[in-house]
Amino acid sequence: LVQDCYLRSLMDADGWIRLAEIARFPRIRCTGVTLDSLAWVLTTSTEVELSADRSGIRIRDVERRRSFGYVPALPAAAPAAGAAATAVLMAS
Repeated sequence: LVQDCYLRSLMDADGWIRLAEIARFPRIRCTGVTLDSLAWVLTTSTEVELSADRSGIRIRDVERRRSFGYVPALPAAAPAAGAAATAVLMAS
């Protein structure tokens, strides 16, 4: 998790990641597991906790969770300067 910026970018400020996001991971998707089944399995985990509404997970240990920090979602890529200039020329 320390080097997984994508996974960390899915976290909100309290460390929660939507379970639906985890279910989209290719290795999870290929198992055919449902969100309900995934939530049920995670209730027995000693490493992560499931939110009360069963829609999110986060690292159970508070100190460990804080050590990873919050990484805001990556902004959408800005178009290259050349592409913007081309678009302006074409619009003229």
